[in-house]
Amino acid sequence: MRTIIRQSALLLISLTSFLSFSQNDSIKKEISSRFTEYFRLYREAIHVQLDKDVFLSDEQIWFKGYVMNRKTATPFLLTTNVFAVLTDSQGNKVDEQLVFASGGAFSGNISLGKKYASGTYFLQFFTNWMNNFSEDESSVYKVTVVNTEKPLLPSDKPDYSKVNIEFNPQGGGNLILGVRNVVGISVTDCTGAPLVLTDGYLADGNGKEIMKISLNKFGYGKFDFTPESAITKAFFTLNGQQVSATLPPAQQQGITLDVNSYAAPDKTYVTIGANPGYVNSLPGKKLFLSVNQDEKAVVFDIDFNNGLLEQKLIFMNDNLSDGVNTVTVFDADKNMLAQRLVFKKPADTPAANLTPSGKLNQFTGSSPYPHANLSISVLPENTLADKGHSDLYASLLINPYLAQKITNAHYYLDQPSKTRLYELDLLLLNQRKLKYSWSAIAAGPPARTYEFDYGLTVKGTLNHKQGNIDKYMMKLFSLFSGIREMATIDSNNEFYFKNLVAPDGAQGSVSFVKPPELSNPLPAKMAVKVINASRSFKFPYRPGAACVPKLDSIDLIFPDFNEKDVIRLDEVKVDNKYKLTRQMGYGNALLKGYKITAENNGLDVLNFIRNHGFDVVRNLNNVAIYGRSRTTINGQRNEPVVYLDNFRMMDFGELDGMRMDDIDEIYISSTAIVSSVNNNIGVIKIYRKKVGQYPGKEPKTNIVDFKIDGYQMIRPFTNADYSDKSNAGFENFGIVHWIPNIITDDNGGFTLQLPATGKRNVKLLIEGMTPEGKLISEVRTITVN
Repeated sequence: MRTIIRQSALLLISLTSFLSFSQNDSIKKEISSRFTEYFRLYREAIHVQLDKDVFLSDEQIWFKGYVMNRKTATPFLLTTNVFAVLTDSQGNKVDEQLVFASGGAFSGNISLGKKYASGTYFLQFFTNWMNNFSEDESSVYKVTVVNTEKPLLPSDKPDYSKVNIEFNPQGGGNLILGVRNVVGISVTDCTGAPLVLTDGYLADGNGKEIMKISLNKFGYGKFDFTPESAITKAFFTLNGQQVSATLPPAQQQGITLDVNSYAAPDKTYVTIGANPGYVNSLPGKKLFLSVNQDEKAVVFDIDFNNGLLEQKLIFMNDNLSDGVNTVTVFDADKNMLAQRLVFKKPADTPAANLTPSGKLNQFTGSSPYPHANLSISVLPENTLADKGHSDLYASLLINPYLAQKITNAHYYLDQPSKTRLYELDLLLLNQRKLKYSWSAIAAGPPARTYEFDYGLTVKGTLNHKQGNIDKYMMKLFSLFSGIREMATIDSNNEFYFKNLVAPDGAQGSVSFVKPPELSNPLPAKMAVKVINASRSFKFPYRPGAACVPKLDSIDLIFPDFNEKDVIRLDEVKVDNKYKLTRQMGYGNALLKGYKITAENNGLDVLNFIRNHGFDVVRNLNNVAIYGRSRTTINGQRNEPVVYLDNFRMMDFGELDGMRMDDIDEIYISSTAIVSSVNNNIGVIKIYRKKVGQYPGKEPKTNIVDFKIDGYQMIRPFTNADYSDKSNAGFENFGIVHWIPNIITDDNGGFTLQLPATGKRNVKLLIEGMTPEGKLISEVRTITVN
């Protein structure tokens, strides 16, 4: 009988143990699955390298962007539409662009001018896809503009009008009574800038000093503290005056969290403490600790059944992803109790080697990474224009996980040591608010509400009823953009041309056609526009500081610029409304010019050409134009050179159906000699009307012309017109060169050609990304000729 009882008890214990393990596994899987679901949608991280951080109003802001797929940590090849918005220190939008990304990268520039007042500006980059998320996934960079007519710089003097002393208990929760707490502290001025302080101290309610407090140069620190019920204050001396702040009251129950991921290169140490009453209230005396970065999550269980009030956990850093990770503590009901950010430094990236090639100011570069995409800013060695505000490591490894973005990751990572990693840990400890809250994650994944833009989308609407609409199509043509697309018409009388690439301001033409005669436009009234060239964003940047930095007249030398010659002409009134306006254009003086008037309306362009010395042959959708003379031995027919709005036409099919109503001027000669090996004789130059030239509100035409709202043109770098590149002003704020697009060859090699400036040494800011997602970021000085 006794044997049976023992076996039953053993069976009960085993069953209870099994159920406990099973329950724990179920909780861990559910916690992990919440992260997986919440981060299921792709998320982009954008880094932008600026050529520098301080700009004069005579210069341009040049930039190169990199888009990373956070799920794969590689270039985001699907991203095409990136919006760049420049705002002033008050949050007012002063410039906006749509830039085209290809292969996970984009580049562009923003022209400044005298209209820009001296001050601080912010450049924000985002995509429409980012609107799907409740967190701000955009990237923001601070720049300074100095108006050369009134050169001022934001003051670097502390603003003591408001001093912010903030306490951040590790774990983001409350102080816990009677238990050792690790407390972060940060001290900033009214603008949010860190304050350099002498050591402060903690004091009890009677003013008696309890312990010293040390802060680093960024205004961050931490201290170990076991709170009691009495009021505790922190005191500091600032600008000759004492300031203080009261610690928040301690809670009766709860847990404390202490995480250390920097002391050992391969391990992370976690300590969780609690007071006895709270331990006894825990279901099963169990806690769970997760480590996650986006959807990648590992969950550990922590057992308080051993009677100890402080539990320690050590795990290998293989459980961490490169960059910022989130450590979260849960109870058995999956309530979040504490949360903390930690950092894992990625493996060191080998530097690129640069050696003189033997040619003047030319260098041969070698990198261990083939096909890497690089950008290089070249500045004077002692520049004051580089503030480190555009930082690849910060943009892609740290800021995607912070509510308060940082800019100076180079300080922590370029010369890694336990001291620097400790300081980075202080920064993460003192994050007042974490970007990703467990309440949002537990509530469920974000809905896919906003589109992932792939190029431009042109939407049109037919403004009249048309029977048998399925027998008709819409045609879009843009000579300059190389676009020739067809689209069907849906039941709502709407049509869409998708996935287009066109520069901003390019001319587009839409016509209503019936197959198979696609080149013969039919009468139609329609409205046409690009619908995704501008997007609103859920999180437009708004400066969060209570105070704007004051502008000071700084005793610094700024570069001088050559004055551009400007000739102001008196206003000329032209009474003859039929006067030719382009006869002085390049090559037009030798051609016969025609101003298209009402007498010519009703004709089409090809008939006009036929009536002025050329043969026109239509063959299905193709059009050929020939001269009437034969100048070759074998009698081969010659063709003219035809231009439409100054762009040479390679295909004349677009002229089929074009009406003279649309044309402003034509310059034509059937005998003009063309320098060519293709037997070209004759020149035809056709200039279409602008919309404002039509006599009525709408052009009377079968073709609707419209201006395409498209991508900002990618322009080659042109430096500002400095009058002297050898003076102190250029050394302080000038730029030597900007090379936004360097692709290393199969062996990782590249060539760097620098202009001559008279400088002996220059500073290179090199950044980039490989197809495999390796990050490249280094600052170096080289000697030039």
